[in-house]
Amino acid sequence: MAISQSVLCFITFTCFMHITKPSNLNTDQLLQGHEFTTSDRLISPTGWYTMSFFQYEGSEDFYLGIRKSAETSTNRNFWIANRNMPLHDPATILIIDEIGNLKIISNRERNSSIMLYSSDAGREVNSNTTFNAILQDTGNLMFREMNQNGSLKRTLWQSFDHLSHVLMGGMKLGFNRKTGQNWSITSRRSEKTYSSGSFTLGLEPKTKQLVMWWRGNIFWSSGQWSNGSFANLNSPLYHKDFEFNYYSDENETYVSYLAGYIDLEPSGSMYGNVAEASYSCVNDYFLSGCSMPSVPKCRDHDSLYRGSRNSYGVMSGTSFKFDESENLTSFDCWMKCLNNCSCEAYSYVNEDETGCEIWSRDSANFVATTNLTAGGRQIYFLVGRKKGKTKIWIISTIVGTIVLIILCFTCNKLRKKLKLKAEDRKKRTKLLSEIGGNTTIPIAYNERNEQKKNGKSSDDMHIFDFQIILEATANFSSTNKIGEGGFGPVYKGKLSSGQEVAIKRLSKSSGQGLIEFKNEAILIVKLQHTNLVRLLGFCIDKEERILVYKYLPNKSLNLYLFEFEERTKRIVGTFGYMSPEYAMMGVISTKLDVYSFGILLLEILSGKKNNIDYPFNLVFNAWKLWNEGEALKLMDKNMNGSYSPTQMLRYIHIGLLCTQDQARDRPTMLEVVSFLSNEIAHLPKPKQPGFCVIGGVEDRELRYSCSIKETTNSCSSGR
Repeated sequence: MAISQSVLCFITFTCFMHITKPSNLNTDQLLQGHEFTTSDRLISPTGWYTMSFFQYEGSEDFYLGIRKSAETSTNRNFWIANRNMPLHDPATILIIDEIGNLKIISNRERNSSIMLYSSDAGREVNSNTTFNAILQDTGNLMFREMNQNGSLKRTLWQSFDHLSHVLMGGMKLGFNRKTGQNWSITSRRSEKTYSSGSFTLGLEPKTKQLVMWWRGNIFWSSGQWSNGSFANLNSPLYHKDFEFNYYSDENETYVSYLAGYIDLEPSGSMYGNVAEASYSCVNDYFLSGCSMPSVPKCRDHDSLYRGSRNSYGVMSGTSFKFDESENLTSFDCWMKCLNNCSCEAYSYVNEDETGCEIWSRDSANFVATTNLTAGGRQIYFLVGRKKGKTKIWIISTIVGTIVLIILCFTCNKLRKKLKLKAEDRKKRTKLLSEIGGNTTIPIAYNERNEQKKNGKSSDDMHIFDFQIILEATANFSSTNKIGEGGFGPVYKGKLSSGQEVAIKRLSKSSGQGLIEFKNEAILIVKLQHTNLVRLLGFCIDKEERILVYKYLPNKSLNLYLFEFEERTKRIVGTFGYMSPEYAMMGVISTKLDVYSFGILLLEILSGKKNNIDYPFNLVFNAWKLWNEGEALKLMDKNMNGSYSPTQMLRYIHIGLLCTQDQARDRPTMLEVVSFLSNEIAHLPKPKQPGFCVIGGVEDRELRYSCSIKETTNSCSSGR
């Protein structure tokens, strides 16, 4: 009786231990000794990714894969552990054995296990360490050796080092020189199987370009890495789906992916899920940088790009089937048929759309069908094949006629181009004489003119060739853009001589024309001054209107005074900073800079722009408040009174002295510096300022009014 009770207790305890055995279901870790079955899942800590065994579209084959948790379709697994070794046993498990091997085991065939990581053979088991596998929130499965206290000892293996057919964010394409590790993705053989296909995408060690290989031959290359992208992927068409970071040091070189994912499809197309487009060398969105295979003389080379037409049905007659050991894809079968001059049609052999069978044009008949049980399948027929010799004369006649038409069209176009070029040169020569100044005549800018001549620099202004502008700005790269105003964007550039320049490009949407551009150039030429930014030259090329200035590394004061810039469709210029005598009569005096400085000083104190933020203008408002004894109301409200009233009144006083109507009444810049640095220096009483107000635009003329000695005169200027 006692023995029976003992046996019953043992059985009960055993059953209890089995029932309470830890389950791996819905956890992120697989522990050593635990079995991960076809009904279990690993889920990353935040639930983004799931790892499980799955079957592909009703197939009996079991695969171990990782997918985004939101995806329920079996064809959305981006990583497959056993893509070329599917298992047929529902009792298949993933396990970490007692010596630290990570492997997939079929209970029916335990001797045919799939080893993901193999520990050192014959090593002694360290009782102070354990092993586990963890699914991270990046989708990476990591196999780790852990210390007894639960801390990480080392990472032994990770799925991101053994990629499948999909490139996800965080994955690498490249190589490690130290370990010999190579990161690449390989296409599937067809849309109905996960086995490896004939296309591989990786980083080529010598050229360090992204390269797609088709059975070892370069099929496509990305071009060199420059300015944050590969040369052949620099088109706006590709920007959404081909965002990479490039990294290289003495140990490793790789690119990491930044967007959603790229699926390398069986046909060699790259599907990007961001724009949901397939980029290909033969159809869909065409890739730059393709290296298509050559075709025999019996084929038209264009047939590589026109591909083939397909119909659903069966073929009767003699065919040729290629050996299954060749593991041919549909693309491989197309190439087999294309390189066989007698081949007319081809198709897959197996239910998973792999293998290859071809038919000659004389030995097969096609029968259309929609009956699957009758053996119907997709049959592909080649297009664009060259015709027989009997029709050569027809083709020659057509080609000859087309060539003649093209030649006539080309000659006419060339004549018009030369005429336009001559007219353009004539216009530019005329523009030189109208602008005046020391403008050099040659159309192409000769940078040797910028170098010192007999110990002195040339002050000549040049007409720049448009190609030089493109080279200096890296084709108007957005990384070189330093600002934008009413005229258009401004770019920092560097000439081949090493000189840095600021390049101002007329915006195509600005509504400006040659007249406005000429007026801008003439104005700046006349204003060449030691205290003003120097105009080096300009460029006129077709619709391009460009001004080239000496580069100022500290940017403009406007950037520091005002978190935006007003944009207009007209050239506004700098009337708000011009003294009345210049704006009305074109008189340039030594006090011109003083007036402009006074305007700037009042703008700094008030935080307002002269001709924008007031109904009349800033100078008028300052003068009015000064006479009313309320000058401090001019101060920027954002200062919240955190200033010395006496000091601010002195600065307003100086600003009004600088903007007095008569140039002879204004102090010199030397006196202004003395007023600012010496707070006890006597300041004379300011007289009425002169000011100009910008009005409306009519018939391409900018209207403004200037006030001098209590009178107001209206003026207009073609701008």
